[in-house]
Amino acid sequence: MEVRLSDGTLAWVDATPPEVLFEESIKREQLMVERNKPQLVIEELRKRVFLSQIIYGESHWMVAQSHAALAGGYLDYRQLGPQGQRHAESARDILLSGVNQSESSINKSEITGALISTYYNLGRSLMLQNKFPEAERQLLKAERVADERSRLCVVDPQEASEWDLKIATALGKLCLLLKKYDLAETCYNKAIEVVSKHEGPDSLKLLSLNQNLGRVLSRKGDKERAIVSFLQAHSIASAVLAKDSPEMVESGHLLARAYMANATPEADSAAETYLNDSLNCSKSAHGLYHAKTVEVWDDLIAVKTKCKKVGFRGEVDDRLDESAADILEVLRVKEVVYGELSTETAHSYKQLGTIRLVQGHPDKALKQLKKCLSIQKEVLGSGHKESKSTQETIDMVMQTPQLTQRLAQSKANALGNRPQFRATVGRSKPVW
Repeated sequence: MEVRLSDGTLAWVDATPPEVLFEESIKREQLMVERNKPQLVIEELRKRVFLSQIIYGESHWMVAQSHAALAGGYLDYRQLGPQGQRHAESARDILLSGVNQSESSINKSEITGALISTYYNLGRSLMLQNKFPEAERQLLKAERVADERSRLCVVDPQEASEWDLKIATALGKLCLLLKKYDLAETCYNKAIEVVSKHEGPDSLKLLSLNQNLGRVLSRKGDKERAIVSFLQAHSIASAVLAKDSPEMVESGHLLARAYMANATPEADSAAETYLNDSLNCSKSAHGLYHAKTVEVWDDLIAVKTKCKKVGFRGEVDDRLDESAADILEVLRVKEVVYGELSTETAHSYKQLGTIRLVQGHPDKALKQLKKCLSIQKEVLGSGHKESKSTQETIDMVMQTPQLTQRLAQSKANALGNRPQFRATVGRSKPVW
């Protein structure tokens, strides 16, 4: 509506009630989420904090709920731990300062829901800032409140399951960082059970959950069960995702690495198969000149260079020649992706030197190792452990009989070709 100011001019003033603006903000936020516009989502969440304060007063649980939602927005869309922590703590302070709770189960459900969101987002914000022990305490509080809330008759079982999934996933991630592998395994198994029950065994959510469970089992040293988890994840990815999708590349790569960790000829053979598939997928999904393609390629070369299979010498040599050709090819790609002076290119030169050494060509090995060392000194410095390791390898190669004999022969030839020593030196002109 139009109002007349003190100076006599007319101005337009939005007289829409704040309750209506609040509901409109909720709808706009959902629309911005669908359109993948995170900054606008956060803007709407910020508006709701101010509107809730106008509507309910600063000590109402709805204000706390708005603060908790804004904290979640900062964490989900911007990964801003300090901002998330500030708003989650504001929500907590309101909720714990004596919010008026009626006897209504609906009211209690809404307030405890806000408290779950508060503790959950506070725990995640602390985890982003590497404050792990305090983050664990907050997430455990969220888990306890969620368990109590789920017993209220008015709580939707689907909503309760969604909170169980969120909290279990966050706790599993945190426990993995804290190296509490048994608890992390329990959390991820709980999350997998919740998703399987409500969304079925082929839900895409199970992809990352099984992968994280596989990581936990790998850290525990349970290699066989880790492979099973990564196989389950890859089976879901193969059923749901496009063959040349980035997620498919990652799934095959993780499964291959799980087999590589098993360190048996059969596991190496399986790893090589999945790495070949993953490499082809990565070339389609990312292109040849991409860090992920290089990463998968490096692992494939590492598997190929393992000479643990029983076979004829010529068969082993063929595999080594094939690996050397792969290294030379990936080396050209690395020079484009990372640059000529990089640890990645140095690694390839070292791989190539190792292969030449195994093939019985210490002179060729020495040439590649010196290139590796030159790059490492330039990038890492001569005092770095990688540079020192390469220098030790070079010193070892220099002591091989083939090179020591060749060095001795070259010295002898140099002495033989030296001009003969004369007691008197002839001069074309007299000194005086």
